[in-house]
Amino acid sequence: GDLSSVKSFAKRWGYRPCDVLMLNAGVMAIPQRATTEDGFERHLGVNHLGHFALTARLWPALKKAAAGGGAARVVVVSSDGHKKGTIRFDDINLEKPGAYKDC
Repeated sequence: GDLSSVKSFAKRWGYRPCDVLMLNAGVMAIPQRATTEDGFERHLGVNHLGHFALTARLWPALKKAAAGGGAARVVVVSSDGHKKGTIRFDDINLEKPGAYKDC
């Protein structure tokens, strides 16, 4: 996973309207810490930052769909895994020793 693939997809999408954008988490339970090509911890990079980047890049297409009399939607699908975890803002990439053991 890397943000250049998001940019590439959005470019291929072009100027077509987008009625529905469904964001479905992509990775889960990676046994050891890994990073994206951009250097982000893989869960954060793929499941969150990638979704945010895709939404931002397709925002004009969503607005175009809504302006055409339709109703554009962004649907975010997740799991209940958030109940177990926490966001460590002081170590967002989980680089501190032992930070990855509870993921």
